[in-house]
Amino acid sequence: MRSLRLVIPCVAFAAVEFVTCTASPQNRATQNRTAPRIEIRFQPSAVIAPKVDLRPQIEKFGLAIRDQGNRATCSVFATTFLIEYQSAITSGTKNIELSEEYLNWAKNRASKTDVDGGKFTDIISGYTQFGMVPIKDMPNQPAFHPKHPDAPTNSVIASGKKFARFRLTFIKQWDNQKGMSEKELEATTIFFTGEVGKMAMTSMGDDPVSYAERVSPVWPYTRIVLLGLCAALMLSSLVFAVVWMLRKLIGKMKGVPHLAVRWVPLLAVLCLLGIPFFAGKLDGAAIGTLNFFTFAIFLATILFPLLSLTGLVLALRVPKETINRGVRLHSLVVSLACCVVAAFLASWGLLGLRLWASL
Repeated sequence: MRSLRLVIPCVAFAAVEFVTCTASPQNRATQNRTAPRIEIRFQPSAVIAPKVDLRPQIEKFGLAIRDQGNRATCSVFATTFLIEYQSAITSGTKNIELSEEYLNWAKNRASKTDVDGGKFTDIISGYTQFGMVPIKDMPNQPAFHPKHPDAPTNSVIASGKKFARFRLTFIKQWDNQKGMSEKELEATTIFFTGEVGKMAMTSMGDDPVSYAERVSPVWPYTRIVLLGLCAALMLSSLVFAVVWMLRKLIGKMKGVPHLAVRWVPLLAVLCLLGIPFFAGKLDGAAIGTLNFFTFAIFLATILFPLLSLTGLVLALRVPKETINRGVRLHSLVVSLACCVVAAFLASWGLLGLRLWASL
């Protein structure tokens, strides 16, 4: 079991106001105590398996969690830790201990206030103006003293201003009366490589966000041309069907063999055309329920690939000498076009589509 002496930065920020808000006036009026070093051990979780775990690094650099006592300085302590952590991983220095007392003073000086603790924006403003010092230069006090009789000396302030600053950016400045702007929402967007090696994106907000990736134009345009060609070939089967029916009416189709080679690809095309037709009959909650139209869509997305493949097999296996060459060639290319479209539908997860099971 590995011990850890500090919580992860995001946890510190997320819980920053909890202690202050739950501490009652009676608790804050109790006897103050010193702030000794304490150690917190974390039990490994069998449920949570974080992708990023900073705890080994925190332990490696010997960063410690310090007790704020009864003071409302949780935000100051959280910010101090982040500066300690960044200093450690940047310089490789271990056991860095910076002064929350100094940062609290700097925050008040920068924001012209006299309060214990405060908003992160004010704390960062104090850090930006006055820097930071080691805890030995300004030890933490058990109680807050208004008007700052424990203010740092000029030499300590001069030393703090020489402290290397880290650039900190707020996604949104504190304002509980106004939500995030479009620019602020964009600042929450993160791109990363997913588990399957493809780019993924995450962002805050309720509205859907889309993004584009730079790719070679060859495949997108090839796909458009291919699907357009398939659509033209499949629609041509409807034209030929009209011709066949007219020939049937005048008795020109008597004794014609291998009619299945003609009508199986036609049935496949009709199944595909039935999908948008049945979908157009659905609205509202009916889309996610089992009814005549959703079942018809399910059946059509099953029959279409089966008929497409059957038509292709029939066109390939029919004896050439027993069928008109043009009819065989047309049935072959239409069946092939149906198979290509079926492959696209399969790649999009649209075969055997059960709308009642999708919501």
